[in-house]
Amino acid sequence: MAINRRLWYVAFPIFLGCHSHVKYGLPIPPNVIPWSADSIVHWRDFQGRPPFITDKIATTATLINYKPIFLGNVIKVEVIAYFLKDSSWKVRRPLNSYLLNHERRHFDISEITARQIRKYLQDWRGGSLYDYDFYVHIGEKTVFIDSLNARYDLETDHAKDTIMQGMWNRKIDSLLEAYKRYETNTFKVKIGKR
Repeated sequence: MAINRRLWYVAFPIFLGCHSHVKYGLPIPPNVIPWSADSIVHWRDFQGRPPFITDKIATTATLINYKPIFLGNVIKVEVIAYFLKDSSWKVRRPLNSYLLNHERRHFDISEITARQIRKYLQDWRGGSLYDYDFYVHIGEKTVFIDSLNARYDLETDHAKDTIMQGMWNRKIDSLLEAYKRYETNTFKVKIGKR
């Protein structure tokens, strides 16, 4: 009796991901790319090691660093979105520009969140330093949370839904433009009555 052998191919779904964090004035790790309109992330920038077992083919890690410097009755604030090369990773297999665009958009979304934080902080109209600290605390529970990245992966099905990916590409570009006024990383907030 002849044995009929068939070759079975296991198709792994493509999953991409993002880890984004907002940090309060911590030292910036080495090997990062600060977001700018000119910053471009390439596959070679994904320098982290992937987990031994994973269903993802790439993960983008970003950090939004919020750093206040108190200067008497003025607070100099710096809010910068970073791409973390050592924490971003890809599996070793052919990866295309479509998937890279999806990963780059995670970095853009982190910049959108950074701009929303800058707007929130610049909109403050309080009086005392205590008021400002309370305002920041409220922001940490609302504005400082990067929920857009999770929604992006959910709605694009980790880049598998090409129609939704196209819609999100346009949405991200539109949000970057809508918050363009808050593109500057450093600004000042005055303590006391305005």
